[in-house]
Amino acid sequence: MGMFDTIRCYVAMSEPDDDSCAIDFNSLTYQTKSLDQLMENYRINSDGFLEIEKGGTTFSSKYGSDGRFEEVTKSCTIKFYTLEEGYWIEYLALFDKGKMINIELKEYRPQQFGKWERS
Repeated sequence: MGMFDTIRCYVAMSEPDDDSCAIDFNSLTYQTKSLDQLMENYRINSDGFLEIEKGGTTFSSKYGSDGRFEEVTKSCTIKFYTLEEGYWIEYLALFDKGKMINIELKEYRPQQFGKWERS
């Protein structure tokens, strides 16, 4: 499985065209292996900029962190994902010098009994 980073998203995210979907996609914490994989906390702020929690890791957030973030100014593509209410949710976000220029919902599929359903 390996190490990963976490990411939260505070900009509008595309959602599936599924009227029965009651998931608040912006309230979720996603995992990613597209960044440093050092158990760090990232966020995409409401202006679409990628930020990293200064001095924080996935572990320190649970036990008290000062919650300060600083901008990440690299250009990159980040794949992030989570499993919520039995659904695999996966996004792909593109950044240019730290500013998000595109975000796309790549997968939204149900999982039942430990096996993926075919779409």
